[in-house]
Amino acid sequence: PMMLTRLVFILFALALISAPVSCVKMTGPDKEVIIKITARRIAYQGLKAQPDIFRILGSVARESCQLLTDRAGPSDIAFSVIFKTIATKTSDPLLAQDIQDIVSLIGIKFDPDFNLLALTPGQLDLVTLFVCSFAQGIEAK
Repeated sequence: PMMLTRLVFILFALALISAPVSCVKMTGPDKEVIIKITARRIAYQGLKAQPDIFRILGSVARESCQLLTDRAGPSDIAFSVIFKTIATKTSDPLLAQDIQDIVSLIGIKFDPDFNLLALTPGQLDLVTLFVCSFAQGIEAK
C-alpha cells in the first residue's frame, strides 16, 4: 500500500508540476508571506501527527539555516529532504497538498529522486525562506 501511495503522489506531483501556474502573477512579498505561513503550518501540523519524523526534519532545517551561504547547498538539500519525506512517509493528504502548493508557487521542479532541478537565485531565496520558516514552526511547538 505504501508503494501505491507513493506512486499516486508522484503522478499527482508530476501533473501539478506540468500544469500552468497562476501564482506567477503574485508579487514577491505576497509569495514570501504565503511561503512563511505555509512552512510553519506544515511543520506544526506534521509535528503533531508524526513527532519523530518531523523533529528530525526540523533539525535538518535548523542546521541548514545556520549554514547559509551564497551558493546553493544547505537549503536546497534540506528542502528536498523535507519534500521527499512528506511525499513518502506521511499519510496526511493536507500536508502533501500544502508542500505541493509551495513547489508550484516557487515554480521548482524535481528529478525522480526528489533532487531540485536548476534553481534560479530568486527560487533559492524562496526555498531558503521555506526551510528557515519550517524550522521556526518546529521550534514553536
